[in-house]
Amino acid sequence: MAPEGYRAADLSRLLFAQMGEEQHFTQRAAVGQQHCQPVDADTEAAVERARLLRQARHQVGVTVSDDAAIQRLMPYVDGINYKYDMPYVQALVAGGTDRTNKWEWYWWDARESVVNNRIYSGIALWKSGLYGCMPFWMPKEGENGSASLDSLLGEALREGINDTRYITTYMKALRELKDKKRVQDKAYIETTEAYLAAFLAKPSEKLTPAELRAFRAKMAEFSIKLAAML
Repeated sequence: MAPEGYRAADLSRLLFAQMGEEQHFTQRAAVGQQHCQPVDADTEAAVERARLLRQARHQVGVTVSDDAAIQRLMPYVDGINYKYDMPYVQALVAGGTDRTNKWEWYWWDARESVVNNRIYSGIALWKSGLYGCMPFWMPKEGENGSASLDSLLGEALREGINDTRYITTYMKALRELKDKKRVQDKAYIETTEAYLAAFLAKPSEKLTPAELRAFRAKMAEFSIKLAAML
């Protein structure tokens, strides 16, 4: 759900607050990340900053990596960027539906895992129902950022995005076919929906490359046939 009173068009302005008549500054507090010191003082400073911004009627977004920080910040923010392995995010990926009323994303270190990049930029994001994801490129302290560049990590992000595009294409064709309300289409619609539901019910972290390839092939097959039935 979007924060009450906000439209989807407000999303691009979420992390910005207007200062004076023309100047805009990003107002995002990163709490508990590797490059910050995860101490209470940092969290309390972020809370105070968020409180003052809300008091001044600005919209505030935060990036967090621990539950204690988000519990303190929750009353003062409009958008939350959770670390992907936080229990709240994992519960949504696993099929949970208990959402807050905030704009919500998740983030992870895109240097760490090809598998994570594929899953969390694609299937896991679709299952979570969150607004998007932010794969951060986080070199270790003192490391040259370009030293850890890996084309496979970037390719995995692209493949994950394409996984969701296959679902989107299928869902568009399915919606158009359903709108025709024809009895003869019912069996095929139910078959394709059952396949997608069964696939999405599988634990995301256990999906293999072979399963993902088979899934894409099936989604393409369904989309082409559904489009032909329109």
